[in-house]
Amino acid sequence: TLTHGSEKQGKTASLTAQLLLLYYLLRYEDVRMNLQMGGGDKVKSYSTEFLSELPIKYLLQQAQRNQQSYAGLFSPLLRLLATHFPHLSLVDDWIEEEQQPSSREETTAPTPAAIVEGLSAMSSCPSHTGKLLKKLLEMPATQLWPHVITLVKHFRNTLDPSVPSYVQELYRQVWLKLNTVLPRCLWVLTICAFMYEKPLLPRLTITQNIVLDPLQVLRWDARAFRSASVLKVLLRVLQASLAASRNQLVRHQRDTTAVDCRVTETEREELRTALVAAQDSCVLQILLEACLESAEDRETPGQLWALREVRSIICSYLHQVFISEPSLAKLIHFQGYPRELLPVTVKGIPSMHICLDFIPELLSQPSLEKQVFAVDLVSHLSLHYALPKSMSVARLAINTLSTLVTVLSSENRAELFVPTLPALVRICEAFPPLVEDVVSLLTQVGKVCLAEACSHGNYKPANLMHWQAVASDQTSDQILVGEIQRTFVSILRHAILKVKVY
Repeated sequence: TLTHGSEKQGKTASLTAQLLLLYYLLRYEDVRMNLQMGGGDKVKSYSTEFLSELPIKYLLQQAQRNQQSYAGLFSPLLRLLATHFPHLSLVDDWIEEEQQPSSREETTAPTPAAIVEGLSAMSSCPSHTGKLLKKLLEMPATQLWPHVITLVKHFRNTLDPSVPSYVQELYRQVWLKLNTVLPRCLWVLTICAFMYEKPLLPRLTITQNIVLDPLQVLRWDARAFRSASVLKVLLRVLQASLAASRNQLVRHQRDTTAVDCRVTETEREELRTALVAAQDSCVLQILLEACLESAEDRETPGQLWALREVRSIICSYLHQVFISEPSLAKLIHFQGYPRELLPVTVKGIPSMHICLDFIPELLSQPSLEKQVFAVDLVSHLSLHYALPKSMSVARLAINTLSTLVTVLSSENRAELFVPTLPALVRICEAFPPLVEDVVSLLTQVGKVCLAEACSHGNYKPANLMHWQAVASDQTSDQILVGEIQRTFVSILRHAILKVKVY
């Protein structure tokens, strides 16, 4: 096979026969799928496990590098691959260019024993491991593949705190080189190496398991979510697994008929779309949760810097997802996530401005939690995107809060306004023309709270500060009045009396 051939053989051997067989296989799948869509007779298909053993990606990359010989074959091959194997034609894979071995120097390939010895010393002697990894990067991918089991087995050891980041980055580059040969086999090995050992969970042995449940990728060692290099590998495997799962669901829908004759194809399509959306939203929620700052992050030296880098990587991934599927951005924000992450997502995801399109719908939801989230979201968007559309949405949020003042009970009123008062300060800071509307809203809320306090007979205007200081006797209205007063001071400081305009 190609993976066990030497470099000398790779330079002289022609890949024409393999490429033609690959074209026949992909063309067969294309014709079979077209027959299925046209209602023709059912044709046998190649199994997923058989296809995963073929070096499809490697052959296509070789055809790309030698387009003078395969110019007429590369384009149809690429089209068929993107149609039937989208997980093998990810954009990131084509951007990454494999480092070509130097023709001036003939480096001796490390022996298997030397590889094991070098990888085992990454904690005690990382410089030795770094030299070994650089040697491995100089090897052709086909010569490196026979050592894949050893390399992946030690990959998890890079999560040890004593392993420097440059060793982790070199290991990631070696993994990317291996990813050009048999990527689907590499994904299974990598997931098995990083996954927690849990007896109740099935052990991954075949590619089909990942296709059926791509969320298994996120069951990795939790330390992977604080290592930038390992996290990039995780996201690469995750992105490919989700693409493979979507493709498998489409194939399954076309290859099988509904068990219940009353179920139409439209309903099956809707169910498939709902399943894909549920998988994608679950992945994004888990990644957002990984961005939360924990007590361990604050206590461990250097962990906050690692968290900042991890947040940048995850936000970049979310941006790609939101651009490719804007409906997912709406779904995620309607589901909601911790509000302390809003500054991170708004600043880190360039496509967050699309949220301005559905915030009015989010404000109209009959849930105080969603309304608070919407007001908080629009305040951060207003600071980051000071656009006319942001101003109109912010004004709508203020009007919505004004409408809810008199219809909510005392407890619900505090539940809504106490967390949204800082958001009103940010809106005033972003759009000073809205200060008058915000002040009017705060005055209205304060009057309602004081009126309810007077009706209980516990309020003395001459002793307001003492009334607020008795924390044990404070009601929700009293707490809200105190927060409103502090909000007035914040608006004066950040919006009215702000000296620095730009």
